Amino acid sequence: MKLTIKRDKINASKIEQEYFFFISYLRSLTTSAIDRVTLFRILPQKKAFPNIAKVMKKIYVLSEKWRYGQAAACESVSRNLRSKVLRVFLFKLAQSIRAGEPIKDFIEREYKNYMIILPEQNRRKMQRLKTLADAYSSFFTSGILLTVTFLLATTLTNMSNAIEILVIAVMSLGIALATLSFLIYNTAMPEDIFVEDKIKPRKRVILNLIGTISVITAFLLGSISFMITPSYALSLAGLPLLLSGFLGKRYVDKVKKCEEEYKNFLRNFMAGMGGGTSTVLSLKNALLVKYGAGLGSILKGLYSKLVFRINPRIAWNAFEIEVGSKLVRRINEIIVDVIYEGGDIEQVSKIVDDVYTTFLELRSRRYQIVSYLKGLLIPLHSTMGLLFGVICSFFSVLNEFLTALSLTINIINIPNLFFLEMFFLFAITLFSIANAMALYFMEGDSRFSFILYIGLFLFLGNTTYQIAYNLTEQYLSSIRF
Repeated sequence: MKLTIKRDKINASKIEQEYFFFISYLRSLTTSAIDRVTLFRILPQKKAFPNIAKVMKKIYVLSEKWRYGQAAACESVSRNLRSKVLRVFLFKLAQSIRAGEPIKDFIEREYKNYMIILPEQNRRKMQRLKTLADAYSSFFTSGILLTVTFLLATTLTNMSNAIEILVIAVMSLGIALATLSFLIYNTAMPEDIFVEDKIKPRKRVILNLIGTISVITAFLLGSISFMITPSYALSLAGLPLLLSGFLGKRYVDKVKKCEEEYKNFLRNFMAGMGGGTSTVLSLKNALLVKYGAGLGSILKGLYSKLVFRINPRIAWNAFEIEVGSKLVRRINEIIVDVIYEGGDIEQVSKIVDDVYTTFLELRSRRYQIVSYLKGLLIPLHSTMGLLFGVICSFFSVLNEFLTALSLTINIINIPNLFFLEMFFLFAITLFSIANAMALYFMEGDSRFSFILYIGLFLFLGNTTYQIAYNLTEQYLSSIRF
């Protein structure tokens, strides 16, 4: 009987983001004498890789509930996966099961092969990301110059629909930049740094509320200001976003510091476990070292729960939620399952340290490219605002000058000043959104990053525009007669 499985709808990028931790988890758990049946039973329950867990649940249901062979279940599910890396893994697993190979030998070989090719894969990924960053900044610069050139060219013609053409050109440029942003996202494949759970730390709940309020406030301030004085609307709209994004970014940085401190804790904790001491005693000895970023107090809470005989898995899960880091949860699940399901502590300690170091190193390389792109876009965005302000002020003063002298120059077609200012504000808004998307899609830490970047670009673009407009107007007004 041929087994037919409906095509999987899980995004391939989500599976590939989780695969590194999935294969590391399997390698750690198979340091013990665990059998395939137990392994297939455990995997669907894991929160460390929820998308892969859904795939493994299908295999478990087919093999245990519908009594299909494990090899047939793996092979059938693999045919309908979008992710190439997991599809190949399951196909090889099916072949290994049919050949009667021990699961431990198969996982060890796959883990070693993956860790060999991972550095080269990520090196190529970083090269592509750097190329896309250069392409984005070049396209943005060229688009601004073409927009300004076209605007100045229309002043020497009698084009009645110049503003409409400019709007279409800028929107086309915005769509092109958005397309490059999505290419950046598909290359970088960043993940949210926070744990995805119904229960969240209190501070994160408060910051989410502040973020929501800031978006509503920005919309109201921008709308009211636009009806009264459009010139400052974007700056007022960007200010609350900038402030709430800054607060959220500080919280993200604190979680990252917790991740770094957690690595030090793991080394101390696993050294105690490797020496044969109990979990509680190893945790107590590890707490003799001070840990920054608030991790020490969270670990003391975990120790108290374990001392009072609270279910260990519940205690460790509460610890993961309180820290709020997805990376900590993934590593923690490996440690907890090895402790309570069995495993070689010394081997797992080395595996976990390699996984942690590798992941932080890869993320650090991506952040370097984010900083590089940020260093390009912020000055370019400011220059764009200055350039737009100078041009708009020049046409405003020129119009006043010609009106005062009752002159008409047929070769110069001065555009409608109100629509010209609206066009520049529209362009600043569009480019602010595009630039914020590009940085967020490359960094991907949290939604606070997007709020921060869009607030920064709106405030910076409009403020530099207004400063350039006022200074240019003052200077030209002083020399026009």
